[in-house]
Amino acid sequence: MLSSLNPRRSPGTVIAVIALVAALGGTAFAAGALTTKQKKQVGKIATNVFNKRIGGASVASANTANTANSAKTANTAKTATRADTAGNADKLGGVSASQYQHLLQSSCPKNGAYEAIGSDGSAACIIPVTPIVNTPTAGENFATTLPAGLQLLTICHDGVQVKMAFQNLSGSGATLNWFYSDGSSTSASGVVVGAGSEQQFSFSGARIEGQFIWSVGTQVVTVNLHAFDGTSFCEVRGTAETATS
Repeated sequence: MLSSLNPRRSPGTVIAVIALVAALGGTAFAAGALTTKQKKQVGKIATNVFNKRIGGASVASANTANTANSAKTANTAKTATRADTAGNADKLGGVSASQYQHLLQSSCPKNGAYEAIGSDGSAACIIPVTPIVNTPTAGENFATTLPAGLQLLTICHDGVQVKMAFQNLSGSGATLNWFYSDGSSTSASGVVVGAGSEQQFSFSGARIEGQFIWSVGTQVVTVNLHAFDGTSFCEVRGTAETATS
């Protein structure tokens, strides 16, 4: 390192300086005396020779050089650290953001259910499910609006009638297929229900447990139904699941 250089002149440098002084001073050198002008010339020559041999270096400049090199190294290290940080800025634990689950960005409609949630937060919903819950008292009729123009009307002891009526409000013809039991017998069949018409099922003094499939155009509504005659009331429970064919 430059800071460890010996500040003393080397023998070669000293001899070179003496030779120059002798050439300039002649007998004056031998007498041990130099003029002011000669002293300046000798000093200038000695400086030039020393700088030429050493390269203009000094202990002070060597320390400065070391400091500069250290600073450069430190800056390089700092820059490298920042570069690594920048490259990892959009990652968590080394994994890119696209591989993590995003917050939910959409929702399912009322009475719907989530089938799947994408990594980008998008939601896929299953067929909308409409609950059927009503308990009319005797003498009361209760209507439940379902998808695809279907209305389910509960007739609870209106006179002598205790029925479920599948009413077509869609404006076009619909088909209704079913399979159910009333507690003593089963029924499995199907009919076409015209626009503005209905198909009735009686459960007076009995119950209905079964499935009814309503189809209009490309829409299909599957009704899972429980209906019970409680004499002073009627209990109706079920679900209507809608799909597009």
